[in-house]
Amino acid sequence: MYTSLTGWEIERSESNILANKKKEVEQLLQNYPLCAWDEAEESFWIIRKYHPVLQREPDTETEFRYGLLYHFPSGHCCYFLPHYTYTQLSIKPRDGYSQITITSDEVGDIVTNKNELGRKLLYGIKTEEERDTVFKSLCDEIKVKQKVVSKETEITSAVLGVIPKGEFDDWWTLKAVEIPYWNKQNVPITFANYTPALDANFMAEADSLLQIFLAKTNQDRIDELTHLLHQDCINFISDVWDEENEMHHTLAHLAVESEIWNYIYLKDLYVERIGNTDEMQLILHCDCEWDDEHGVDLAYNKEGKLIDLEA
Repeated sequence: MYTSLTGWEIERSESNILANKKKEVEQLLQNYPLCAWDEAEESFWIIRKYHPVLQREPDTETEFRYGLLYHFPSGHCCYFLPHYTYTQLSIKPRDGYSQITITSDEVGDIVTNKNELGRKLLYGIKTEEERDTVFKSLCDEIKVKQKVVSKETEITSAVLGVIPKGEFDDWWTLKAVEIPYWNKQNVPITFANYTPALDANFMAEADSLLQIFLAKTNQDRIDELTHLLHQDCINFISDVWDEENEMHHTLAHLAVESEIWNYIYLKDLYVERIGNTDEMQLILHCDCEWDDEHGVDLAYNKEGKLIDLEA
């Protein structure tokens, strides 16, 4: 029953787990009370323990964080939860949306929905106290984002200068910016989900974060990420091991952890606000040889500190 299952019977690498409702999904739905199937959206939800930093199974029973994984036909995302004793997850159809109930011994039923979870808990790592406060505030609220079409064709950054409008109406992109943190590589930078008429402080806060981040050195990157990326790689290929895959063998037998840098490539950088906290966040989007489908995203908070690694 529940004590023998962890929720990791479905590995993160199985991007097609919802196809034909695999045996593992059925097993969990029947025996693991912290999961639920949303008939309306044909999606699968599950609460399970995660590594404190990486989006994978924890190494120990004592160091972990709880995550609510939302698996939909085209992908997945994870909402991190406070440290409670969770006992039940259920989903009920409502008028135009699905209502989610998360039950724990500490606070009873918390009723919410995908819209509210996305606004409040989707991005970034908060302190346990902040996460607890946000979780308790969930009340099945739905907000529709005000849509304002930007009249501007460009914006101005005190750090980067003039930035033209990007792929979407609220995206602003420079095609090549030197990143000292990544060996002075030139990559696109996008200010995402920013409508000047709706957010007067966005540019000042984004520039503050960029100033901090662009002062970080190549050695900072090596010191901060080498072990984490190597660990993420080893755990990922262990999940999907293919004896005939030459790259799996190569990655599993790197002479030193630092060789991992030969197999990950910075593609672009995003600056945007996160969740209901409105805090600024910077995300490095990378391709990598161990997960060529999803790559790796590295998230940094407004102080320029690494807060999440997501594959």
